[in-house]
Amino acid sequence: MTIFEKQKRRTFKELTKREIRKAILNGKLKPGDRIIEQEISDALGFSRFPVREALNSLEKARLLTLIPFKGTYVAEVNEKDVEEIYVLRANLEQLAVRLLIENNSAVKIRALEVVIAEMENLKEHDVTTLFLEDMRFHKTVCELCDNGKLLEFWELLAEQLLLLVATHEHYYSKPKKLAYAHNVIVEAIRNNDVDLAVKSIGDHIMEALNKVRLAMTDR
Repeated sequence: MTIFEKQKRRTFKELTKREIRKAILNGKLKPGDRIIEQEISDALGFSRFPVREALNSLEKARLLTLIPFKGTYVAEVNEKDVEEIYVLRANLEQLAVRLLIENNSAVKIRALEVVIAEMENLKEHDVTTLFLEDMRFHKTVCELCDNGKLLEFWELLAEQLLLLVATHEHYYSKPKKLAYAHNVIVEAIRNNDVDLAVKSIGDHIMEALNKVRLAMTDR
């Protein structure tokens, strides 16, 4: 089975990271799988140096785990990890919508509407693309709140959500339903309704957490 696509030109650390993320998201690399530096280098067609840099970066982001004298592995998450990730994410995004509303504008609302419109047009059961569009919406919220540190911490949590790819099918099946949930959040932001915006985005994330819990129990 081919996991990585051979590159036709010289590549760098970021490209290596992108390919590893894509392999995890597509389920070709799963939590617990070993990552072998030389194999990635050979598959992508360039030297081991950017591969090593990429692995170090992804380890710092906790997407990979280095076990001394054994090697590098795709990180595994347990129920406690999942709980912590989603609770922290909910709190960050609730703060983000508060900050966004403080400096709201038609341009910011339009940016969120564009993401939702594209989400509505996706195919059902295209789990990977739905996941990416969902995360794009939430990242956009964090970008528009104009707090660089908040975005930085959110991106670290979002990276670890890739490890939950095996459970996505439990809540990424209906694009229009997903778009509706995000529309509720945008309407609250548009109306400068802080309480409703905070509640809506918090409820949305906690609902996702509950579905992940069920999926992990099923496994």
